[in-house]
Amino acid sequence: METSAAIERGTSKKFSFLRRHPRLIFFGFLAILHAASIYFVATKHLDISPIQDALQYRLIGQNVLAGHGFSLSPNAPYLPQVLRPPSYPLFLAALEFFDKSGLLIIAVQQILLLLSGWMLFKLFDQYGRPKIGYCFTGLFLIEPLQWMLSLQTMSESFYGFFMFLSLYLLLRRPNTESAKWFWLRSAVAGVALGIATLARPVGLLWTPGLGLLLISNQQVPLAKKLKGCLLFATCFMLLISSWLIRNYALLGTPTLSSSYQYNVISIFGTPAEKKSLEEGPQIFDAKGRVGSAMVGFNANEYPNIKKKAAEVTAHIGQKNIVVSQLLCAPKIWFDSRYDTILDMIRKGTKQSFLGRFATYLDNMVWATMLLLVVGGLVALYKEKKYYVALALGSIILANAVITLCVSYSRMRVPLLGIIFFLGGLGASYLYGFCLRFSRGRRSAMK
Repeated sequence: METSAAIERGTSKKFSFLRRHPRLIFFGFLAILHAASIYFVATKHLDISPIQDALQYRLIGQNVLAGHGFSLSPNAPYLPQVLRPPSYPLFLAALEFFDKSGLLIIAVQQILLLLSGWMLFKLFDQYGRPKIGYCFTGLFLIEPLQWMLSLQTMSESFYGFFMFLSLYLLLRRPNTESAKWFWLRSAVAGVALGIATLARPVGLLWTPGLGLLLISNQQVPLAKKLKGCLLFATCFMLLISSWLIRNYALLGTPTLSSSYQYNVISIFGTPAEKKSLEEGPQIFDAKGRVGSAMVGFNANEYPNIKKKAAEVTAHIGQKNIVVSQLLCAPKIWFDSRYDTILDMIRKGTKQSFLGRFATYLDNMVWATMLLLVVGGLVALYKEKKYYVALALGSIILANAVITLCVSYSRMRVPLLGIIFFLGGLGASYLYGFCLRFSRGRRSAMK
């Protein structure tokens, strides 16, 4: 009897621990899953730089680490490149200093992903929906494409973390806030936005929405809000100014990158113009694999690519380009053409049946998610959080439209924090609506 009672007390203590620390169990389980994915990549000897973008980021990082500057040149002279901004290559260089295999890179990217999930959960907490927060934070952290890219030297996890950190700092508002905390989060949000924009210039599309969140804070007097906006903008500009000055010295114009000109030619150019982009110097990875650095990557080629992009724009017409962007916007939701991990193991160029089925299933999921996002915006409107709805909606819309027709599903990955947050609010709103409708029908029948 005593033994049975002792076992019962022990079992009760275990369940008591689970009841007292559900968040620890929840995030602990997800952390174990992500740690297992690193082990999987290591034991299967998967390539962490399997596609051109991933390879280029890593090669720039390796050149930086070797003291050759921001260059994709395989050997001297190391010509400075202008397509890829510096923060992500610097991140890769810092981690490769400690580990050349790249496993440390993907391990840190899993940590960034888990931190993004924690911020998402805290936002659900703030909006009084912790239960739905478990569900949508879990879905966020196992979203296949995001998880897949975080196991490669792609910039999405890095960029997405800093963009979401900036958003979180401006959206997360405690009931009572000291002046010191307001100034601190305004400054750190500006720094986070700067780091993200120096990873991918598309971060500029977030600035109107983030500014709106800062100025709409009802707990802060107008004069203080304006000073907060000034501090936010100052920290952001101080961070990106060195790169703008560097490019002004190289190119005669303070541009963040040559991505706009490159994309104009690669998407709207003639076959001959597109082919000319691939005639740059060759680059090699650690395994001796060869790729093309591509024209427009180094400073010497920038005037030519800029001139050619202007010719393509004149020929196609700026209006037609804008219309094409609008028509291609749905790709951000419904264009998942990335291999599964099983395809990576087979090292095949064709997607397997599993890959094709995953793409079909992905589109079904995202059709549902799109409806939930709309529901989330309606929920914010109903709760009179007009500025939050406008800010989040504008960020999604701007990124979906102004991506120069390259808004494949990879482009939605940095938006997943916003998408899953709105999706969770939408699911909660629809559940409440269905509950009220059901109760109304039962009352009417009585």
